[in-house]
Parts: sequence; structure tokens; C-alpha cells
Amino acid sequence: MSSPHIRTVGLTKTRARALDGQGYRFHCTRPIAQARPSSIDMDIQMSPITDERLTLYSFRSAGDMQTFIEQFGGDVLE
Repeated sequence: MSSPHIRTVGLTKTRARALDGQGYRFHCTRPIAQARPSSIDMDIQMSPITDERLTLYSFRSAGDMQTFIEQFGGDVLE
């Protein structure tokens, strides 16, 4: 399983704001279906932004997002 390429970590400030969900978010260039961790028990939602070739991952907490990033690469939140 290949890891997602994380482009931006943190709260998004683009049109992704208009998408449903209130959790922590970051953009990724791979669909979550190709890299969803089966061993991590957390609620992950994804919203594709097809014209920008990005997938928006949404998490309920910063801890869930950090766990996902630590498992699949990217910058650990400080």
C-alpha cells in the first residue's frame, strides 16, 4: 500500500471550507480508498476536489490526524 503524499497539514483556507465537516483537515493527492489504514480505529472522511486533483481528509481531532500522518508520512504536528 502506498502512502498518501501530504501537501498541506492544518486547517484548509480554500474552497474546502464549504465542504461538510468540522474536523481537522489536510489535502492529499491520493484518494483515501487507496491508502486508508485498516489497523487504525478512527472516523476518517474524504472529499475529492477533482479539478484540483486533491482529496480532503477530515478527522474528528488533532490526535486522529497526527496518528494518521505518523502512520503514512508527512510532518508530525507540534
